[in-house]
Amino acid sequence: MSVYSETSKGRRDRTLPLNIELSKLLLEWRDSFQSIEADDLILPWEKNTYRAFYDDWKRIVSSAGLPKGMKPVPKNFRSTCGSELIEAGVPTMVVKDFLGHASVTTTEAFYVNTQNALRPAAEKRRKMLEG
Repeated sequence: MSVYSETSKGRRDRTLPLNIELSKLLLEWRDSFQSIEADDLILPWEKNTYRAFYDDWKRIVSSAGLPKGMKPVPKNFRSTCGSELIEAGVPTMVVKDFLGHASVTTTEAFYVNTQNALRPAAEKRRKMLEG
């Protein structure tokens, strides 16, 4: 998947890998619309404003049949992805590049939650001291 500088907060082009299963699902979804010409784009986007995106997003969410009151926000998917990658042990430098941050400091400040790691760290330290 490509993120183009015009739509990127950092104003830089970058490419993100999608897993094979997700790529296949998105391609099948795209191909199910006869009005969209098949090309290299999985999600062709002809519009160039965020307002147009959010208008479409509201329609997507509404047609998804989500539980009442559930209002997913696109930015939250990115945040969840970054946090889950770090929790899974992916190096912060890799997550930084994946999210397009200019600095690993930004990634660590917003996506590293040490709370869940404090007790295991204390236990590990205790075992180290016991020898």
